[in-house]
Amino acid sequence: MNRTKLAAKIPLFYVYSFLNSFLLDRAIWMLVLVFQGFLLSEVSLIESAYHCAIFLLEVPAGYVADRYGKRVSLLAAELAGIVPSGLLLAGGDASILAYGQAERD
Repeated sequence: MNRTKLAAKIPLFYVYSFLNSFLLDRAIWMLVLVFQGFLLSEVSLIESAYHCAIFLLEVPAGYVADRYGKRVSLLAAELAGIVPSGLLLAGGDASILAYGQAERD
């Protein structure tokens, strides 16, 4: 890849990084769950499932990025996030929300 193509893609990556990290739902997620009637213990289990999934999927995501490229890895992650996002919208049970939250990122 020549230098001008790389220089043109750097601002696009910064825009993607900004939009990807601009998630307002994370700031109020626990409050929403509490107001829906979940116990704090259930909320903490949902959050721990989320962080365990991040820990466990970090290495496979890096392998896919190394093997097939960063674009393929990012596209696969976005496509894989469709089902869990639907579960977060429709789920009313703690186990469904835990699965949706864990598989979302």
